[in-house]
Amino acid sequence: MAISLTACILLLKEHHLLKSSAVQSDVNVEMTGISYDSRKVEGPTLFFCKGDKFRPIYLSMAKDSGATTYVAEKPYVEGNG
Repeated sequence: MAISLTACILLLKEHHLLKSSAVQSDVNVEMTGISYDSRKVEGPTLFFCKGDKFRPIYLSMAKDSGATTYVAEKPYVEGNG
């Protein structure tokens, strides 16, 4: 089952889990997975950058494995903003 970026944004905002969004590409991009572990990203995935031990390299690894979108408290160069 795939979910669009637009649907993810609406769902996260509805549950007060997302304050704002900055979309740099197509809001209709579809993702088939959700992960917070860069080692488990496969294909188009929504990746969550979370935790005290999060390092930007994890976002780079997730992108290399297919992550198309990420959620974070701040922008990362590795995620192109």
